[in-house]
Amino acid sequence: MALSVIESTVLGHGVAFLLRFFDRLGPKEICQLSKTNRCLMGITRFYILMRWDVLGFLSRFFVEEDEALALFSAENAVLFGPAVVKFFDRVKDTHFALDVCVNVETLDRILPFLESEGFRYISSQAKGATVRGDIDGEIARTPVEKLKSSGERNMSERDRSAWGPYDFVRDLRHVFRRVRLHVVRCEPYRHVLSLHSSGLMNFIAWGCAISLFPNSSLCHRRSYVSRQECVDDTSFSSAFNTWFESYAAAMGIHVVKFGYKIYDGVEIGDRYIGDGLCWIIPDKYRDPEALIRISSGPYFEVLDWLSGTTRADSYLRIGEPGVWRLTAWFGIDMDVPGELIVCGNPDCLISNMDRPLQRCGGCGAKHYCGRECQISDWPVHKIACRVIAPKALRKPWTPAVLKYNMEFGSRAASYGLGLAFGACTFDLMTPPTEVQWRRLWSKIACCVELRLDEEGEGGADKHYKVSFLRAYAVKVEDELPEPRLVKYRRNIANRDWPIGILYKVVKPPDAHVESVTTVTRPLQPSDVLAPVFYVANMPATATALEGSFGGF
Repeated sequence: MALSVIESTVLGHGVAFLLRFFDRLGPKEICQLSKTNRCLMGITRFYILMRWDVLGFLSRFFVEEDEALALFSAENAVLFGPAVVKFFDRVKDTHFALDVCVNVETLDRILPFLESEGFRYISSQAKGATVRGDIDGEIARTPVEKLKSSGERNMSERDRSAWGPYDFVRDLRHVFRRVRLHVVRCEPYRHVLSLHSSGLMNFIAWGCAISLFPNSSLCHRRSYVSRQECVDDTSFSSAFNTWFESYAAAMGIHVVKFGYKIYDGVEIGDRYIGDGLCWIIPDKYRDPEALIRISSGPYFEVLDWLSGTTRADSYLRIGEPGVWRLTAWFGIDMDVPGELIVCGNPDCLISNMDRPLQRCGGCGAKHYCGRECQISDWPVHKIACRVIAPKALRKPWTPAVLKYNMEFGSRAASYGLGLAFGACTFDLMTPPTEVQWRRLWSKIACCVELRLDEEGEGGADKHYKVSFLRAYAVKVEDELPEPRLVKYRRNIANRDWPIGILYKVVKPPDAHVESVTTVTRPLQPSDVLAPVFYVANMPATATALEGSFGGF
C-alpha cells in the first residue's frame, strides 16, 4: 500500500525531523492525525512516547522513578510548578527544580524516600537545621483554629497556602536535580487550584499527568488569572507568578487578568479532575486516544467574572463547588466530620467507627474488617487492584524477609519447582525447553507465606520477626498489581532458567496480607531436569523451609 505524502515525508527524514514536525502541532491536531490510519497512529504514538513520557520525566529527578510515582500517588502528593508546565508545553529546557506539594501528615513517608534517593535538605534559616524542625516551627506559629480548619472547607486562599518551599538537593552543581517541597494542611490538589492563573494548573498526581485547562493554555495560548484575594508579595506563590509572566511572554501565552471581553472555549462550570475538559497523560502511554479518557476525580468549580464572585482583577475563580456562595452570601459555618471508611465488601456495613479496618495488602486503596470480607470482594477488587496499586514501599520487616530469602531461598526454589510443575500440564518425563520454562514461570510462582510477629512496645524498640507458615503455587496475576506484574515478568524474561518466588507476609490472627516481596532466582542449566524429579524431591525440601528471622 502506497504511503501518503505526509507519511513518506515524516518517515523519510529521520527522527529529528519527525520531532520538529510534530512539535509544531497542537495536542488536538496530533490526536486527529493519529485517527487517520494505522501508520500515522504508530507514528504519533512514537512521538507521544518521546515527548510526553511521565516516567521519563520523573527519571530526570529520581533514580527509582517507578517507586517515586507510586509513593506520590499513594500519598496524594502533587508535582507541579515550572518543570511540569514545561513538560506539557514540550519545552526541551527542563533544567528546573521539581516542586512537590504534600500534606503535612505524609511527611513521615515522603522524607525517608527523599533521603533514600540521596537528597539533602538545604535550610535557608540556619546551618544544621532540619526540615522537621522548620516545619514544627511553622506549626507552632500557626493559630490553633487554622490548624483545625486545614483549609478543606474554608474560602480563604491563605488556608490553602503552603509552608516552604524546603529545598532538597542531590548535587549542588546540578540545579535540575533539586526538589522543592511545599507542605500544606489541605489536600495538595487544592493548593494547585489556588495558584495565580489557570496556566499554572498542570500537575502530576494519581499516577498520571493532568492539565486542567489544556484548551485555554495549550491550544488558545491563554492563561486566566484566578486570584481569590490579596496574598503577601513575600509569599513563594509570587515567585511562580513572576516566572510565569516571563515564560508566557516568551512563549506567546496571553495572561488574561480582567476585562469585559468574553472568551470562547474557557473551561468553566462544575468540573472534576478527569472530566472531558481535562487532558490526562497516563504513566504508561499506549493509545493516543487516552488523551481524553479517564475516570472521574475530585470536584471543583470554575466561575468567570460574570458570576460576581471574582475579584475586580480576576477573570476566573476556582475552588470547591458551592462553598463561596454558601459561606460568603449566607454566612454558613461548615463543620467537616471525620473521615468515615466502610469495609470494602459491599455486603458488609462495618466502618472504622465500629472497629479498626485494615488496608488491602496489594494496593492499599480499600479497607476491610477481616480476611473473610477481603476474600469475598477479591473477584471484583482484583481488577482495580492490579491497575492502581502502587509499588509497595520498603516495610520495616523487609530485612527479616530478605534474610529469610538468603538462608532459605535456594530451598524455596527447589520446593517451588515441584509445586509449579505439579500444577501445570507438562509431560513430567520430558525436560522442558527454555521457552516452555519462561512461559510457565511468567504465569506460576512459588508463594512462601511468612507469619509476621511484632516484638517490643513500639517506636525504636519495636522489632519484627517472620516465621515460615506454608508454601504453595499461585497464579502471579492474582497476587501482584499490574505495575509489579509487568516488572516481575520482565525479570523472568531477562534471566536464564528463572524461578519466581513470592514472599507473602501475613499478620495474625486473621492472616491479613501485609506485603508481598518478589524474588527471581536463576537455575543452573545443569540442574534442568525432567519435572518428575522436582516433584519427587518435594518431601525432602518441605521441612527444610521452616525457620524464623527477626530482631529488625
